[in-house]
Amino acid sequence: MGQVPSNFDYLVIGGGRLAKHLSFYLKYCGHRILSWQRSHQTEKQLKNALRSAPVVLLAIKDNEIQNFFSEHQKPEQTWVHFSGAHHFEGLLGFHPLMTFSHQLYQPHYYNSISFVGCEAPEKFRELFPNWKNPYHQISLQNKALYHSLCVLTGNGTTVLWELAALEFEKIGIDPSALNPYLCQVAENLISNSEGRLTGPWFRDDFITVTKNTHALEGHDLLSIYNDLQKLALKVKPSEELKPREDFNDAEL
Repeated sequence: MGQVPSNFDYLVIGGGRLAKHLSFYLKYCGHRILSWQRSHQTEKQLKNALRSAPVVLLAIKDNEIQNFFSEHQKPEQTWVHFSGAHHFEGLLGFHPLMTFSHQLYQPHYYNSISFVGCEAPEKFRELFPNWKNPYHQISLQNKALYHSLCVLTGNGTTVLWELAALEFEKIGIDPSALNPYLCQVAENLISNSEGRLTGPWFRDDFITVTKNTHALEGHDLLSIYNDLQKLALKVKPSEELKPREDFNDAEL
């Protein structure tokens, strides 16, 4: 495929959050976009759209990608999927390292989103010439591992915060009280602050850990707590391996 012109057209297939965000970002970057979604348009409209777009972006469920491609692909077109876990022969794959809500983000924010794929960086730049996003190439062997880490850090932590909010509500605390705490935890992590590794796991406060586990007895969160405590040893700074004597129960 040659150099992609700046007014290059894309056909975005799908009607979910990813399709919505992709279409918005591409339009913001000056591209002409065609869209098609099964729930709102006909097969005839799809065929017409396919004749008009040299690049097809499949923003659909992973388990639908292969069949859709096999049924509609043409050799003169370039097809792209955005699955983080799967590889499909004949398609290029670029996974956005981001979670997408139903609401669109500020236009300039999309530039900061990293894309990850097994293709060469030149291919990503060729297909999306107006995007300035960071791109990271990984091996096909590492793709499933990469996506499992995305699921753990994104979906996994979201589940924990949601469960914590439910438990707060049960004991009479408005879940919104967690918001400043959540924001600061994220800020400390992003800034690589020394304060990000705090709490009883990192100061060897075994008395508090014991109280925590007793309180969680019979709760689904107990096994998660114990597993995370063990994993904490892998990220614990060497200078904090010794027990501290100045901790108190007020510290989180």
